[in-house]
Amino acid sequence: MASFTSSSCTSSSGRGTGWPRQQTLTTLTTNSILRQKRGYANDPTIDKGAFPALRKKHEAELNALRKQWREEFDRETRLKREEKEKEYEKKHREQDERRREKLAAFEDKTEERQRMRKQNYERRMKKRAHTEHKLKQKMAASERRSRWRNVELYAEAEKWIGREQLEKRIENALNRPEKMY
Repeated sequence: MASFTSSSCTSSSGRGTGWPRQQTLTTLTTNSILRQKRGYANDPTIDKGAFPALRKKHEAELNALRKQWREEFDRETRLKREEKEKEYEKKHREQDERRREKLAAFEDKTEERQRMRKQNYERRMKKRAHTEHKLKQKMAASERRSRWRNVELYAEAEKWIGREQLEKRIENALNRPEKMY
């Protein structure tokens, strides 16, 4: 058996790779395809025993179990989805039914709603007429007040200074400056 401490058995990281580099990889050409296998698989000094066959058998069993599990999972997922769809359909069907029942319950069979609508309309029209009358009264009162205000303003305006008088006062003030403090 080869020594594990030789320089040909160590990788660049300093750890041993297990076999010298020459024996680490062996190449086999099959159908013009280059394949590489690990050296220890082909090493005649290592007794393989029944391990590879057991491993293959175990992997085959595992793959069969995985396939079975996948099918079970898919079946459960499909059943859940179908159940959700059924619940969704049932819920919406019940909602539609309740809505129809409500509409049927609120159907006007005695023409009472028509009579109530008419009464409400008449009451609203009466209130609107009353409100319009009040607004007209307020507008008329405001108009009267503004007319009296205008009359008073015109009476006061006669006491205001005219343009000529204002210019004369400004001219006199400029001719006769007084100290203002």
